[in-house]
Amino acid sequence: MIKNNKQLTIAKENLSGYEKFIEDEIKALETNGAHAVEIELKTNILNAQKEKLRLEIQEYEDLLKSDEIIIRNIYDLPKAIVKARLRNGYSQSELAKKIEVVEQQIQRYEAQDYNKANLERVVQIINALDMEFSMVLKPKAKAKVITLEYAGVNSAHLMERKNALIERRSLMVMGG
Repeated sequence: MIKNNKQLTIAKENLSGYEKFIEDEIKALETNGAHAVEIELKTNILNAQKEKLRLEIQEYEDLLKSDEIIIRNIYDLPKAIVKARLRNGYSQSELAKKIEVVEQQIQRYEAQDYNKANLERVVQIINALDMEFSMVLKPKAKAKVITLEYAGVNSAHLMERKNALIERRSLMVMGG
């Protein structure tokens, strides 16, 4: 995840040079007599890395334009806090000043996905970012048990078929 404008600039520079890098890597493999399968595999890997980088850049740029950050579960909260900081244009240093800690503390929180931050600190950070946080706790959906009859299967017919198969097997075992 890109976490600041400096990283964005570096990512864009890397992306712009990636095509040339891929070409050079493929030429080197071909020059060294690599098998076609190896070349294809390397090409696919490099293209996947390029696409991942492109998506990270897109995510960062989209984030700066968005009004809300979707949190699907509690494990999304750490990234959402970082996204909220970025969206609101705060550097780690500016956020640290707002909550009266040193910048390194914000860096640690973000590097560790806020695992070491207590709930009170997380709430303080969310408030400092001028964000509103809401989540709904609800019971997990229970698996629905479907009976054979409910599914439209005649259980008496199934039992008849089962018994016929058992009888046929026993006849086969006896040689008849």
